[in-house]
Amino acid sequence: TFQCPQCHRSFGRIEHLRRHANSHGEARSFKCAACNKGFNRLDTLQRHELIHQKDPGVSKLKGARACKECAGSKVRCNGTLPCQRCSSKNVDCIYPSAGSPAQAMDSPSSAISDYASTPGTSDNISSSVLESTAFPRQLEQSLPYIGQAVPYPEQPSTNIADPWSCDSRPGVASQPPLLMSESFSAYAQNLLPQSTLSPFGGSYSGTEASFEISHGSPFPRDRHASLDQLSTRPRLAPNMRAKTVLLDSSSPNSQLTLASLREEPVFNRSDVRGSFHRSFIPATTYLSRRRRLSFPLSGDVLPAFQDNSYITFNMLSEQTYFSIQQSFITVCTGLTAYQPPYGSSYFPSLKTLNALVKLYLERFHPVLPILHQPTMNLDGCHWILSLAVVTIGSHMSDFEQSEEYSLCFDEFLRRAISALNPHDTIDRITLCQAKLLTCINQIYSGEESWQESAYNEFLTDLISFCQLEWKMSETGFTTYASEGQESEFWKRWVQLESCRRTGYAIWMLDAMWAYQFQVQPRLSLADGRMPLPCQEVLWEAKTALQWHHIFQFSPSNTTLASCLQSLQNEKFLQNTMGEFSRIILVHGFYHQCWELERVEIESQPIPQQTSMYTRWRNSASGSLDILEWSANNVVNAANGLEHPTLLHIHLARIVLFSPFQTICDLAYGMTKEDSSISSAQMTDLRAAIRRWVNEDSSKARLAALHSGALLRHLHAFHTSGFYEPSAVMLATLTLWAYGSFATTSTSAGSRIQRRYSDTQIAPISIAIDQLLEPEVVRSFVRDGRTMVPTLRGVGSIRGPGGPERVLVEGSKLVSEIGRWGSGRKVRRILNNL
Repeated sequence: TFQCPQCHRSFGRIEHLRRHANSHGEARSFKCAACNKGFNRLDTLQRHELIHQKDPGVSKLKGARACKECAGSKVRCNGTLPCQRCSSKNVDCIYPSAGSPAQAMDSPSSAISDYASTPGTSDNISSSVLESTAFPRQLEQSLPYIGQAVPYPEQPSTNIADPWSCDSRPGVASQPPLLMSESFSAYAQNLLPQSTLSPFGGSYSGTEASFEISHGSPFPRDRHASLDQLSTRPRLAPNMRAKTVLLDSSSPNSQLTLASLREEPVFNRSDVRGSFHRSFIPATTYLSRRRRLSFPLSGDVLPAFQDNSYITFNMLSEQTYFSIQQSFITVCTGLTAYQPPYGSSYFPSLKTLNALVKLYLERFHPVLPILHQPTMNLDGCHWILSLAVVTIGSHMSDFEQSEEYSLCFDEFLRRAISALNPHDTIDRITLCQAKLLTCINQIYSGEESWQESAYNEFLTDLISFCQLEWKMSETGFTTYASEGQESEFWKRWVQLESCRRTGYAIWMLDAMWAYQFQVQPRLSLADGRMPLPCQEVLWEAKTALQWHHIFQFSPSNTTLASCLQSLQNEKFLQNTMGEFSRIILVHGFYHQCWELERVEIESQPIPQQTSMYTRWRNSASGSLDILEWSANNVVNAANGLEHPTLLHIHLARIVLFSPFQTICDLAYGMTKEDSSISSAQMTDLRAAIRRWVNEDSSKARLAALHSGALLRHLHAFHTSGFYEPSAVMLATLTLWAYGSFATTSTSAGSRIQRRYSDTQIAPISIAIDQLLEPEVVRSFVRDGRTMVPTLRGVGSIRGPGGPERVLVEGSKLVSEIGRWGSGRKVRRILNNL
């Protein structure tokens, strides 16, 4: 316990003691922006601020009573459903029963639908009924295709046959698919080596993927990574219910557009090449349900940044800080056209912003190394990049009130980048990097409106960069530097490598969002024709001479397609390839999988033959083994410290070898996150998952094994990365589905158990979240029907209550590692399941 030195009162937490200590002094930390009255407690200030709020458009009807929550706390209730106080506290808003339901609101149906769409509502029966019955019929808004806006220079958009966009209606002529060309068929055949099994050796982290599927596999055309699944019901947020498309409700030029389009079945697996549609929800979000934003009052330096390394860090100058502060005053305070204005004009100090830049470089830069740190000069470029870096850095912090800071910076960045003067001179790469960081920030914010805006607006600009500047960046660059010109040559190389890394980061994130949020990827494997990023030791060289010495002896960078081909055909991986390039290489397998699936869907192979996709999947399994062995060598050299590449390798086995979209659909349907999924459709989803677990059991056990390895990795080596909460959800739902539908063979169980106990070849139980010997892994994947997979804190995931305990552990892990808003949605889904 912690004891107050003045009154000797004891407290269980240090922050409670700090708050109590303020009562002994005259200083009051929290002040009202309207009347400047001071308070010692934040909740007291929030309760006081209610008396200043005037909302003539919302008031209780005559004779109406306060909700039960406000009445119990004896505070004022504004009478909405849900009321403002219940929304801010994220609790159920229940009114006393009245004579007629119509007395509650003028439009009960709209109120119920708005409440049903509120994230974070509890899982009681009444809210579930509201969510499942109150949504209007879903109408969809088609997205413009990027090929129409910015066509490929060498491939006009009219010749591109996209399986998402070609019209499948009878009587409508369509272009022949580009992917069915003879050249691509030959390329696809070259991806399949003669032997798909590679020798097992070296150190090992606990999983193995090298094993053959028999020719009699029950899934000869298994679409587990499933392009048709991605294209059937694409979404960034599964709860798509409205027919209206809100372009930007809080911008000065906001407008509401009503688009009426043709109806089409939401859950039609047969129409795998239907048009790509999206819809948008103007729903009450987590941010809009909070009180008015304002930065928490603090001194010149936050207590968390009192360390000398933060105080002396000085990357932002006074001039850059002044530009950012002026933008904040323009778009967030006073008579701004953006609504609502911030509750206070207070803005964090320069030292605080510098500390957040340092957090970005320490924690986010290793995850996405697109900025060149040795030559990084934020004062020499437009201030919008500095603001984007500061905003990302606020998500990397873990000090008290860090969530308040990140929310305020998130909204400020969104407004600032929308209000940029189009006549400002901004370097193209700098602007692209700022938009990329903004896009990441908004898509992983947990705000559905921000996700849609980022995907429709910012990602379109990023794709345009990839199709123009990225492809033209290699033109005219020589690999030779004359004597005495090393410094100038280094600067030109940094510019080229920055463009290369930014382009590949966009390409990788486009693929990542396809399997994380089930949206259409806008780039393809053919777009990765640029050389891969260089190794880290070259990118992190601090001087021109140091860089030139390493550059002279470094092999030339190869393209993504070349690396994939040599890895799959020759089982060769370049030792000097950097970690960022290896992560990009992993995402290349996703695009290969999707392209080969399209070929197989169109070619309709003979049922008795082993499909091309099945053979490729076995080959990809061996290639991922090679990547994992190479990653483990780096881990051994670092004394067991694992890097993010291993997370992506584990995640690739989950995405490629499990019906992840089917599992997510079932979870969304059961939790009412997607109200369009009916009970009959959920029955079909359960049947599909049961077939995968029991008939394609080897792949199911492999996916479960890597799910456990991924959770183990994040327990010990998480980086607060933006993609980690989504990775936890995919791994947790995979284990939940496997544990819920797995069955054991009792007839052969005693014989297999006796054989294992006599020979000690494999144990009866296997801890899938621990480091395992290769022989144990091989035994479980090939013949592990009677082996019991266990998880720390869960026990047997197939035992009674095991799947439910898996969900609890996954939710706990997200709460520990998730500093991004998307973690709130992941926790809500796992908790409601």
